[in-house]
Amino acid sequence: MARLLENDALAMLAEAGIELPRWEVAASARDVEAAAARFGCAVVLKALVPVGGRGKGGAVRPVDTPKEAGAAAVELLARRVGEFLVRRLLVMERLDIAEEQFVSLTFDPACKGPVLLYSRTGGVEVEQLAAAPGSLIRYPLNMTRGLRPFEARDVAVEAGIRGKLISELGELLPRLFHVFRRCEARLVEVNPLALTTAGELRPAAAVIDLDDQALFRHPD
Repeated sequence: MARLLENDALAMLAEAGIELPRWEVAASARDVEAAAARFGCAVVLKALVPVGGRGKGGAVRPVDTPKEAGAAAVELLARRVGEFLVRRLLVMERLDIAEEQFVSLTFDPACKGPVLLYSRTGGVEVEQLAAAPGSLIRYPLNMTRGLRPFEARDVAVEAGIRGKLISELGELLPRLFHVFRRCEARLVEVNPLALTTAGELRPAAAVIDLDDQALFRHPD
């Protein structure tokens, strides 16, 4: 599978009409510091490499000021993550997160089709936390019919979501499926899907793995 860099994954989510935190790509410490200054808030720096586990590997850094961002960028741009040299960084607005959720669209060999995975528990330890009984919802999907808003709302209700967030997930999840189907992905994952203290749902990170056998249909 071919993994997109996170900035490319975020761009695809934005094209689908999904609201995101502000973000920019920078290739130098000076540009990172300038981006953080433009945002005027705390930011997160992420190494743009096509591998997982960046958070546990120290390749994701929260910083509070532009000066701190520049200093962290100097260190990150001198690193190697896995077999990849870090040449560019994603500078993303740091959200004030009340709850970290998890969303994934992938293929399930058992049902021989796509499946939506959703949990109210996300973050870097999602594999362990989501293993708790009842915490991870599995919703098989029809690739042709897709994920309809009322089905997404049903998933939200099953997960214990209440109020206006049911409608928000009813719009967000079908848009994620649109991305999944349009680029013929093997995986579209948002972890965490942040519920902010202001009550908004925003993807704080995104992963898209493409199907190698379908790449010839997507030269972009």
